[in-house]
Amino acid sequence: MKLRVKPLYGWGWRGPDNTVLAMPAEFSLEAEEMPKGLIKGRVSDPNHSLDGLWVVLSHRHAYKDGIYDLRAYPKQPVSYVEPWEMAGCVLAWSLRP
Repeated sequence: MKLRVKPLYGWGWRGPDNTVLAMPAEFSLEAEEMPKGLIKGRVSDPNHSLDGLWVVLSHRHAYKDGIYDLRAYPKQPVSYVEPWEMAGCVLAWSLRP
């Protein structure tokens, strides 16, 4: 599935050591839905700060409203709890081909 992802401020963007990071720009993501509703894909945009990173989106709320928590990983994660590089909140929606 192809998604458009718009970063939101939420609680801010953080690194793994809790440092504050600049919020990334909006981007497109080719992704797949994983078990438990997680969405995983790799950012492929050489002009974007997340280029080459794998991102996992998890629903932020109990109901599906398009708002997700995002974690970015340097390599394809096997689980959501692996060491990550950046975390924040996003709004994501499906793009039709």
